[in-house]
This record gives sequence, C-alpha cells and structure tokens, in this order.
Amino acid sequence: MRDYWIVTGKSPIVYRYIDWFLIVPLQMIEFYLILVAAGIALSTSVFWRLLIGTLIILLGGYSGEVGWLSPGLGFVIGMTG
Repeated sequence: MRDYWIVTGKSPIVYRYIDWFLIVPLQMIEFYLILVAAGIALSTSVFWRLLIGTLIILLGGYSGEVGWLSPGLGFVIGMTG
C-alpha cells in the first residue's frame, strides 16, 4: 500500500477496505469462538448481531470515505454498527 501512495499520492481506500472486509469479520468470528470455548453461554443470535454490526461499521466507513454518503453520515452509520 505504501508504494501505491508514493506513486499516486492518494490513500489506497479500496485496498484498505478489501483487507478490512476480510480481516474484521474473521476477528469477530474468532472472538465469538473464544467466548464459547471459555464456557460463556452465548446464543447464535449474538453471533449474527456481531457479524451484522461489523458489516454495518465497515459499510458506513467505506461509504463515507469514497463519497457515496457525506463523511459525517458515514461516521454516524459506522458508529451505529
């Protein structure tokens, strides 16, 4: 990503969010599995709420950064997630 910035002078938003759309949901799944392995009784609805919240955070941030929404609205949507 550094080379992209050096060549273009712009932040590689798309590359960053592709990385985050892969890594962040996997981290959320790992967090859920660690809680289950620790013996904490969780329902599957907790898993789905975590996953949907994670995706809302990422979609709100991306939408604000690329200009689909105003940056403020993208921030608010991300914080809602």
